[in-house]
Amino acid sequence: MTEISNDREFHAALDRLDAGQQRLLAAAFVKSVLHLCTDERIARVLEVAADPEASESALAEALKTAKATTFDCHTRCGSEGNWLEQAGYFVARAAVAALTPLGQMPGGIAWQAAMSARMAAATSIWPRWPRRRDRRRRIRPRAAPRGTRRTSARPARSRG
Repeated sequence: MTEISNDREFHAALDRLDAGQQRLLAAAFVKSVLHLCTDERIARVLEVAADPEASESALAEALKTAKATTFDCHTRCGSEGNWLEQAGYFVARAAVAALTPLGQMPGGIAWQAAMSARMAAATSIWPRWPRRRDRRRRIRPRAAPRGTRRTSARPARSRG
């Protein structure tokens, strides 16, 4: 077994695999991040992708379902930036890559599944930021009540 130390060597090793091996490896990448996706359709699709004896019609139907799930997960992300939903989107993209026929995915199906799984893992570690309106409330300084003195180190400006 050769040691892989960078993306270029990893990509070259994936290119040496045949279509069936790439699909099984891509399914393994999806399985490693499946817990980040809340949509149960991806788990069902993954069973088809991981089956080495799956028929072409089953793969095509699973691909159709995975693409629909990708679209649904993408629209759920929204402008607020819910990172868990973003991770689910990348898991769904990895599932689409695992089910796409070899030669139709740039870079290969295992490579695309690995990159989408990497993005799913990366987006899941982002901190949970408060919603935009909550952040504004926390940042805005409170005004001192009337009749109280300033406590800052700088003297008050003269109004002269």
